Amino acid sequence: MFIINNSANTKGLVLALAGLSVFGITVLSQAAPALPDANIPRAGPAQPLPFVAPTEIKQQERPAYKPDTDDKEIKLVIQAFTFSGNQSFTNEQLNLLLQDYAKREIGLRELNEATKVITEHYRKNGFFLAQAYLPAQEINKNAVEIAILEGNLGELKMNGTDKLNEAFLKKMALYDFKSGDAISENNLVRNVTLLNALPAARATAQLNPGDEIGSTDVEIELQPLPRWQAYIGANTYGNRFTGREVALAGLSVNNLAGVGDQLNLNLKSSKDEGQRGLQLSYYTPVHASGTLLNVGYNYVDYKLGGEFKVLKASGDSQYFNINLDQPIVRNARHGLTARLGGSYKIISDEVSAFA
Repeated sequence: MFIINNSANTKGLVLALAGLSVFGITVLSQAAPALPDANIPRAGPAQPLPFVAPTEIKQQERPAYKPDTDDKEIKLVIQAFTFSGNQSFTNEQLNLLLQDYAKREIGLRELNEATKVITEHYRKNGFFLAQAYLPAQEINKNAVEIAILEGNLGELKMNGTDKLNEAFLKKMALYDFKSGDAISENNLVRNVTLLNALPAARATAQLNPGDEIGSTDVEIELQPLPRWQAYIGANTYGNRFTGREVALAGLSVNNLAGVGDQLNLNLKSSKDEGQRGLQLSYYTPVHASGTLLNVGYNYVDYKLGGEFKVLKASGDSQYFNINLDQPIVRNARHGLTARLGGSYKIISDEVSAFA
């Protein structure tokens, strides 16, 4: 009789930023003949959380501005435009957009076109509520005023937080965003999308006219997932050397801390226990900017059957990991997340056979 032991400890620090990774080093404690090519199951990291597209923001329709003056009543040469209500762009930046309308004869039609240029500029830069218009004024040949409603935040309300940590989740909703700020994809849409991406909560937002002219109130509806979720299942996707038929079971416990966090336990076992697996993971936000902490443990063991049964091969592997995911950019067009993490793997294989 002879026995072959093959053990390996894998220690690695994994650092990922914008899709770049640095992997650890594998050290074999003892050189040994390779195991047969039997597609041996190994412990590994849990499946990542699914990417959540930017949340659609619902808003009440607002009537378009309709000037009362007939285009025939005005023809003049404008030397420059002045602006009011603009906080996100300077007068100089906006005047550069209207160079084609200055210092030439124009009418009310061209003035309305100029307001559309300003509105479209705001919308292209993520200020989806912004509206430029011509206020009541005495127009002369020197300058015309264009007023801008940037869609500033009035009041933000949170609903559905009875079973949640409202204080923390409201900090997420208002991260880098306060009353009076212009609503845009880079603040409201980003923050609501990150709330909706939490493992154990769903978020939607409704925009309503605010109490002040040009202000918008935001109402965020949070819906926590049920405290307990479970599943059982079976498939035939197993390895033919460790058992085709595989039974699966899982349990999720949601909102242990009331912040959209989730604890997961997944189990699997093939027929005759040719392979068994246990996966434990926990996800929780740890900062109002959307930083997500993931701690995980995965265990898999196996024993080979079929034509390799004579080798009496068996083994197990364990995988430990901890990751921090930090959203960098999240809007309707782009998504970028930085990851910092570490992992530790232990692999043990044993092959015994009688001569």
